[in-house]
Order: sequence, then C-alpha cells, then structure tokens
Amino acid sequence: MSERRGGVIKNYQLHHPRLKSTPPQRGGENKFIIILSMKNFNRKELKDKRKHLRNNPTQAEAFLWGYLKNSQFEGRKFRRQSSINNFIVDFYCPEEGLVIELDGDFHFNEKAIKDDEIRTQKLEEEGLKVIRFENQEVLLNLDNVLSEIKSHFKKK
Repeated sequence: MSERRGGVIKNYQLHHPRLKSTPPQRGGENKFIIILSMKNFNRKELKDKRKHLRNNPTQAEAFLWGYLKNSQFEGRKFRRQSSINNFIVDFYCPEEGLVIELDGDFHFNEKAIKDDEIRTQKLEEEGLKVIRFENQEVLLNLDNVLSEIKSHFKKK
C-alpha cells in the first residue's frame, strides 16, 4: 500500500464497488486499485469529537498510546482518534491499513456488539484490517497485545 496526496491507493484483485481499472500489466493480468479519498479521513464535522476523545482517553488508550506514538513501535506511524468515513477509530496505522479498537464495558451489551460488527464490516469494506482488544487485556497483558498488533504488519 502506498499513501499519496488525495488518498490511499491499494492493489486488489477482487471486485469492489470503488474499483478502477488500470492498463494490463506484463503477463496480461488486470490490476485494480481502490482509491480512498482523503475526504473519507478526518472529516471536519467530527473534528470536535475527535479532539474531545484525544483529550479524554480511557486508561487503556493512554497506556497503549504510550507505546504506539512517535513511530516508536516497529517504526510504524499511528494516529489516535482518527475518523474514517463516519467512524472515529481508536488507533489507525495508514501504512498498514490497520485499525485498532479498544473495547471497554460499554461494548459488552447486545446493541453495542451488533454496532461494532457493522462498524468493523464497513471499515473492512474500505480495505482496512480491524483488530479489537478489551481494555483489561491492554492493561494486564500488553506484551500479547503488542505481539498481536505486530502479527498484522506486512514485512518491511
């Protein structure tokens, strides 16, 4: 995946509603790309909410952010409380197309679980990988959480 001004461009071989065809490559195979417009990221109408969430993190978010910020985890840049479409995600790594969500007590009721499933599905439709951790897991088992995050990285 490469990041460019105007959007994120990813190579795909499958059908997707936002596919655009490019000329055939050597060997005659067709390549497709998905362009996620920058207007899908950090929407202005969500700016105040993103700022509020960044300034009032949960204990688990603040703890994990201490390991992800400033590209200190495996050299990957993470953003926190970033919006993608109409969703604000806890952490996002554009280079990996990886979304990390931390779930607290609020997420353990039937409606929230269903909402999280829909949210995950919509983000995955955009070509992103979503992984979830419970807050307690981050606070009590950080090494396993970091190992799981790292396992979703593409090789550098």
